[in-house]
Parts: sequence; C-alpha cells; structure tokens
Amino acid sequence: NPSKFSYLDNSLKTQRSCHMTYTSPVVHDLLREGFDRSPMFNGRIKSIGPRYCPSVEDKINRFAEKDRHQLFVEPEGWDTVEVYVNGFSTSLPEEVQFKALSAVVGFEKVKFFRPGYAIEYDKETKDLLNSATVRLNTCIDEKAKSDASVSALRDQITFLKANNQELINNMGNLTTLSQKGAENLERSLESLKEKDMRITRMPDAVTRRDSVTLALVTSLKGALVDINDSDIEVNVEKGVVFISISDKLLFRSGSYTVTARAKEVLGKVARVINDKTDLEFMVEGHTDNVPVKKDSDVLVDNWDLSVKRATAVVRILQNDFLVDPARMTAAGRSSYVPLEDNETLSGRAKNRRTRIVVLPKLDQFFDLLEKGMEAASK
Repeated sequence: NPSKFSYLDNSLKTQRSCHMTYTSPVVHDLLREGFDRSPMFNGRIKSIGPRYCPSVEDKINRFAEKDRHQLFVEPEGWDTVEVYVNGFSTSLPEEVQFKALSAVVGFEKVKFFRPGYAIEYDKETKDLLNSATVRLNTCIDEKAKSDASVSALRDQITFLKANNQELINNMGNLTTLSQKGAENLERSLESLKEKDMRITRMPDAVTRRDSVTLALVTSLKGALVDINDSDIEVNVEKGVVFISISDKLLFRSGSYTVTARAKEVLGKVARVINDKTDLEFMVEGHTDNVPVKKDSDVLVDNWDLSVKRATAVVRILQNDFLVDPARMTAAGRSSYVPLEDNETLSGRAKNRRTRIVVLPKLDQFFDLLEKGMEAASK
C-alpha cells in the first residue's frame, strides 16, 4: 500500500497493476543486429551512460552470460493505454527496437507511441566546467592566502631560530647545548603548554561535574523528603555523593533481613538511580564494635554481618526495583570506619549504618578535560 508523492491531499485511489516479463536469447540476437548503429556503441555519444540504469543493449553487452533480463510493464495512467517498459531503455534504431520488443513474451502485438532514444547534454558539461572553473579560482585564492600564511610562519621560525641561537651564545662557557638538548627543550615547552591548557580547562570540567552532582543530590533529597532526617542523610564529600541509611531503618538488631519499611525507602532511591543510567555506585555495610552472635553457617564476625547487609540491599535493588547489577558493588567495612566513638549507645547507633556511595567516573571527568583541550587548541 504505497504512499503518494503528492502532499496536496491524503486520499489514495486504487492502484493500477504492473506486470513483469523477460527478454530472451532471441530478443538479444535481434538487438545485437543494431549495435553498430547505436550511438552509445559507435562513438557518436562520448558520454558514459548511467551506472545504475543501463540501456538494454548495455546490459546485453555487459552481462553476455545472462540469457534474459527483467522488464517491468508500468501503466502510464488511468485514462491511457500507454505503458512504460522499464528495463528496455535504448538508443537503437526504431525498427530494431520494434522488432526486438515484438519478440518479447506478451508484446507480440505491441504498438509504438514513442521509441527509446538517447540524448547527450552539452549544457550539463558546460555547467560542470563553469562550476569547476569557479572552484579552481577559489582554490587559487585559498592557495595564495595559504602561501602568505606559510611565508609569515617561516619568518617567525627564522626569528625564533635566531633568537634561540643568540640565547645559546650568551650562555658562553656555562653550558653547551647539543642538538638533542635543544629537542628536549622544545618537547618540554610543548609539555608545559599542554599542562597549562589542561589546568585552564579543569575549572570547566569541575563545574560541570559539580552541576551533575548537585542535580543528583537534589533528586535524592526530593525523593526522600518524607523520611526522618536522622534515619537517612544525603551529603557530598570531596565531590562524591553519599547516602547514609541508619540500620534501625533497614534491619533488626543482628539481622541482615531488610524490613518492609526499608524497601519503601530503597524504592525511592532506586527511582532516582534508574533515572541516572550512567552512574555506578557501591553499597557499604557498617557495624559497631559489639561482636555479632556467631552463626557457624553464615556469620562468623562483624565482617560477615556488614557484607551480608550490603548484599541484601543490593539484591533488593536488583530484584525488586530492576537496578542494573552491573552498576552496583557490595562491600562490608565491619566496625573499622566509625563515625563516632563506640563507647556510647548513641555513638554505636550512629555507626551502625548502610551507605550508598555514588562512584565518581574519572574517565568522564578526563574526557571533559580532553574535549576542552581539543576545543581550545583549534
């Protein structure tokens, strides 16, 4: 059900059927009888025919091993008996065309309205020549400008070389620079230039990184606005985003089973994380220094408890909220990274926590620097 080429209306009438037939060895022999009178073959037309729509005699000549070629019979309209024989374009004499086409199956009683013909367009050649002349003149102007620029640069090089030689001579007996030393000096200057450019572009990269970090923190705080501030904290330290969730919100004492209330909180975090598909993060489990009750099958000490709590959170994010597991890392820190002294109840409660750390993507940061350097060097 093809669409119309016209944009004048949206209506599409019923299509007329097209048909297909084939040439044959007999048709090919009849066409070959007129090859010596074909302008495309006898040299009267010097141009090269279209590459993707060759004439029928060209197809017979190029593909002599083929014993037939497709012909598409296409009606010219609703109110005419004319058909266009697609695939039978030709520059052969009219009588050769008629004789060969009459030998095609289905065209035994064919009548000609207009025979095929070939035209060599001189105007197109002149237009191409004029266009090429304009381009040539443009190239000549550009070359003159380039030559002038090269000349100026050569003058600068000559001046710099002379200045460099003068400096070397002034050093006298202090040092004698070898050719190798001069090359090393030049490389050092290029290195300093590159470092200076990197330092210049670094604030832009840092600003963009901080903008991304601010947007992430804003999204997280907006999602967790109804959670008690003492149970969950979102902050930024040295450009890294941390989400700290107290254990009383996630687990019962000494357990690594996530509570139903905690799943609601993790679901809100997961929505923000799923919206930021380029972020990777690590889930850290932290305990106080009170030894966990030993379980010979699962828990040996606080290392095991911290790791099991981290993997429990990761598993919930993956299975319940479809967070891509390739973006997550689970880790246990036991009691060795406390926030407060473990000597008090409040201190131990503060230290029992699960922390989600959004990992900085240094490759993206350095990519921003590289792009900035490339832009600055142009």
